[in-house]
Amino acid sequence: MMNKYFSLNILNNNFLVITSNNKVISLDITNETPNLIKEDNHNLINNVKQELTNYLLGKSKSLNFPYELIGTSFQKRVWEILLNINYGETLNYEDIAIKLGNKNKVRAVGNAVGKNPILIKVPCHRVIKKNGELGGFSSGIDVKLKLHEIEGIK
Repeated sequence: MMNKYFSLNILNNNFLVITSNNKVISLDITNETPNLIKEDNHNLINNVKQELTNYLLGKSKSLNFPYELIGTSFQKRVWEILLNINYGETLNYEDIAIKLGNKNKVRAVGNAVGKNPILIKVPCHRVIKKNGELGGFSSGIDVKLKLHEIEGIK
């Protein structure tokens, strides 16, 4: 099946959503337009738009649109841990490495978190450094701060 895309502007944030088989496989904040055909599943588009809008307005704590994680087995294990970080809470990279059974995998965990394809749904913004600093974020620290503000993360 061919990947498709659609763009959304929600509260002055430009989202690029890539889909495959009527599931979201990528969600990013960017102005880029990929060389793909446009998604024509209006139910999926409207679902994603409504859920993102409600999340950004603080009316919803989760996104429930259909999705599929595409990555290595290690990346998927990391992303599954991210999916279990509760709204408004954080974990650090070492916490995740320990949950994976190897405290020394902190750098690998950081790489996997940085390759998260579905922002917000897979809440990589809830991962911080051990010292409490924010750490990186693919869409910029200002976006990570805004997501923390929405969720009441101090």
